[in-house]
Amino acid sequence: MVSLATHARIDWMAPLPLWAQPTPVGLRPAQEPPALCPAILRFDHDDFMREYLDMLADEPQRMRQWLVEPETWREPMASPVRSVPREEDSPVAYLIGRTRRLTRQLRRTRDQGEGSVPGKRLSRLLFPAPARAADAPPLKLYQAAHQRHYLICASLVHAGPGLAEVEEGETAYVVRRLLPLGETSGVLLEHAFVEGRWRPVAAHDEHRCRRLMAGEECLPLFAVRYGGECDVERRIHSAVLPLNRREQWLGAPVERASAMAAGDSTPGAEALLLQAEVIAPWLALIEQAAWQGRTARMDFAGLEGDVEASERRIYRSARDVIQTGSWYVLLDLARFLERHLPELWRALRDGGQVASAEAQAVLETLRSIVPRREAPVFQALAAHPHFTEVPGSLAEALLRVRAAAPGLESVDEPLVCFDTREQPLALDSRWPDFIFPLTDPAVAVLQFPSAGEETAAVTALGEAIAALLPVRGDVSAGGGIPDDTEQARFIVRCVYRRAACGPLFPAVVGAASEAFQIAPFFDPDAPARPVRIPMPMDISPAGLRKYQKNVGIVMSDMLCGRFKRMRKLGLVDLVLSVLPWPLGRDLPASEDTACKDAQGGAMGMMLMISIPIVTLCALIVMTIFVALFDIIFRWLPYLFVWVPVPGLKAKGGGAEP
Repeated sequence: MVSLATHARIDWMAPLPLWAQPTPVGLRPAQEPPALCPAILRFDHDDFMREYLDMLADEPQRMRQWLVEPETWREPMASPVRSVPREEDSPVAYLIGRTRRLTRQLRRTRDQGEGSVPGKRLSRLLFPAPARAADAPPLKLYQAAHQRHYLICASLVHAGPGLAEVEEGETAYVVRRLLPLGETSGVLLEHAFVEGRWRPVAAHDEHRCRRLMAGEECLPLFAVRYGGECDVERRIHSAVLPLNRREQWLGAPVERASAMAAGDSTPGAEALLLQAEVIAPWLALIEQAAWQGRTARMDFAGLEGDVEASERRIYRSARDVIQTGSWYVLLDLARFLERHLPELWRALRDGGQVASAEAQAVLETLRSIVPRREAPVFQALAAHPHFTEVPGSLAEALLRVRAAAPGLESVDEPLVCFDTREQPLALDSRWPDFIFPLTDPAVAVLQFPSAGEETAAVTALGEAIAALLPVRGDVSAGGGIPDDTEQARFIVRCVYRRAACGPLFPAVVGAASEAFQIAPFFDPDAPARPVRIPMPMDISPAGLRKYQKNVGIVMSDMLCGRFKRMRKLGLVDLVLSVLPWPLGRDLPASEDTACKDAQGGAMGMMLMISIPIVTLCALIVMTIFVALFDIIFRWLPYLFVWVPVPGLKAKGGGAEP
């Protein structure tokens, strides 16, 4: 068991080759004081681990050349040039270097056995690390897909005279995120990754950050021995930074600090769910209805044709879509109230009251939103025999749609009430038997308690419901809310633990590394791997039939039915279906539903296709669309570079590109 005094003097420092050299009589530091923060080494190829181990074995004093620097694909960081050749580079030079390495190992073994001290040591020049300017670009680390790999390196020593190595215990590192305390405070809070979420620790410059949070995720370090020319081995603790976890780290919830929770106005998860599932779709229906109304009321003077018939066609198609969307918006609102505001839902269901004045106001608002029965949509849809009732208020509609939820969740055909001759069509019995559209292309169909536009009334209703939700301002719904994900910054701290020592000997957490950002996969500044996508060489019928159909695309019975319908449509039908009135036309009616077998059972499909043929089709489609977009954006010269390859033939064994 190590003593408390000895344990307290253990600390993490930068890798020893950056600031000191091991000698038989101890470490010999450079002129500058030793750095406490761990170092980040950058490698630009996939064989980086071999390069790292070779560098430590042969020339550890050159580690400074691998220190990470800001780079882009236009201005990449200079890669170190290896001074000790490998076997594949020069067999003779490799044998010479290998002989020198074995000689050093034999001399080290002999000296350790006899207790002798080597003679004069060859001195090395140690250059201080270049300080990063204040206006320098932020340090951005790229992912393995960009052909970049990064190692975090540090040395664990006793902080007393001689800086002896620590041989026992567990070593690890933690990744922490820096988030601003406020928009204008300028204070950065350090957050630990605990059980899948970011939990605040302390301000980044406080000593309290050098403690390990309970349950904080610790990633392991591995130890590598090195010695160089001095016949004394030391250890460096290293690990590969898992930058491919960027999306997991940025999407993790963030617990807010208590200091900012009191005045924080960031919406909680329930409020965001209400906005995403209810309010935003409702507003989208209003916007779609307004667009359809403007299309139907367009004035084409002198145009021949039945203008009123075209208007009725637009209204008929739009009302089917709006009524379908209204049912599902009402269902989502009913389920939200039932799950997150159960007291309000019970009062709505039983016709009672609620104790809270704010909740009672919302309840009265739901009961006072009534349909305008004189609106044309109610006369139009009431002509269909399937619909038998119009609920008297939004509260009643919520109760009716909640009872009809099983049918709404299982119906598999779109709602089409009338044909082109305005005759009612038979509807699936699973559709609700009441009509309650939330909007309409012609006129407003709902009467809200407060006068004003539909958009403002719906937004006010959402804000009133959100105000009733439980106060959970200390947790945000995702990592992107308190900080811009593109500018998110992280740091690394090394950890030393002795599990057998108990709570009297807490973990030793080292100083923070340099803050860095993690580049996304499609970062415009990221270096790019050389990618070559081979196209099918022989595209004749005899050549294409040789490719194995090894790609399967599974389609359900409903999607299969849609494909069967699309096969009967022509290009003219598709173009006319998206054109505005008076040129637009409905898609031809089709009786095809879900795919079924001979006995009437549900049947899906599996499309089998070859990857090279898919690649060829993708290239053709991409070329067509890029050429079309080039008319607007003029970006074609920046995307394609065609390089001629003489002698490349489809048949006859042509040369590979």
